[in-house]
Amino acid sequence: MSPKPCLLVAHNATFDKSHLLRSILKCSMVPAFSKIAGFSDSLPLFKKNFTSKKILGEYKLSELAKNHLNINSDDKFYEALYDVEILEKLVSLTDNKYLFESSKSYRECLIHLKKLKKTASGMDCLSPLKGVLSGHILRKMAFHATSHRIPSTDNSTYFSTMKDELAGKIAASSKACSEDIAKLRGELNADNAAIRKELETIKLRVADLESNTLPADGSKTTARELEKHMVAASINAVEKHIRRNNIIIRGLSCTESNIKEAVSEFLDKHFKISNGIVEATFPNKTKD
Repeated sequence: MSPKPCLLVAHNATFDKSHLLRSILKCSMVPAFSKIAGFSDSLPLFKKNFTSKKILGEYKLSELAKNHLNINSDDKFYEALYDVEILEKLVSLTDNKYLFESSKSYRECLIHLKKLKKTASGMDCLSPLKGVLSGHILRKMAFHATSHRIPSTDNSTYFSTMKDELAGKIAASSKACSEDIAKLRGELNADNAAIRKELETIKLRVADLESNTLPADGSKTTARELEKHMVAASINAVEKHIRRNNIIIRGLSCTESNIKEAVSEFLDKHFKISNGIVEATFPNKTKD
C-alpha cells in the first residue's frame, strides 16, 4: 500500500464498509490501513452527477457502464479488479470533489460499526414492540437501552429489586400526572363557575326582553327581537361550553384511575416471583 494518505472508494459502500471493517479487525490489519484518510461511497456521487431516468437498478455499476461508457457486456461485472476499473472510469466523468467532502474517517466508520452492533443487541429485547413502534424509533430505543447484568446467584432478589424500582418510577410519573390532572380539573371547574354566573346574567336579560317585546300599540320591535335571538344563541353556546368542560373533567377522572390500574396490572402481569423463580412475561415471548 502506498505510504501516502488515500481515500478508499466503493460503489454502495454502505453495504461493503462494515464487512471490510470487520475483516480489518479480525485479521489485525489496523496498522496496514492506517494510511486511509477516509472511506467514501460513489453511489451518492453518481446520483448527484448523472440524471435519473427513474428506472429500477439504473445506478448499478453495469447499468452506469452501459449508459455512460457504452459498455454493454455484463460478463466481467462482479469481478473485483474489473469493477474497480469501471468505477475509476465513471468517477473520472464527475466532479469527484464530492467524494472527499462526503468521506468518513476510519475512526468515524468504526464508531458507526460499534453503534450498529449495540443497536442490534438491543433490538432483541424489543421484539414485542415490532409492529407497534416504527423501525426508526425501535433502533433509537435499542441504541440507548441500558444493559442489566443479572446476578446468577440470586435472580429472585434482582427481579424483586427491579420490580420495586420500576414501580417507584411509574408511581412518581403517575403522581406528577395526577397533580397536573387535578390542577387542570380545578381550572375547568372554576371556568364552569364563571360561565354559569355569566349564563344567569344572560337569562335575566332574556326574561327582561320577553316582558318588553311588544310595545303599547301591539307592533313588534325588530331590534328587540333580533337581540332576543342573539342572546338565545349565546345561551346555547355557553351551555355547550359547560357540557364540553364537564366531559373533559369526567375524562380526566377516568385517566387518573386508569393510570393507577394500569401500573398495578403491568407489574402483576409481567413480573411474577414464586419460590425463588422469576418469570418475566411479554406478548408472544416468555423469558425465565
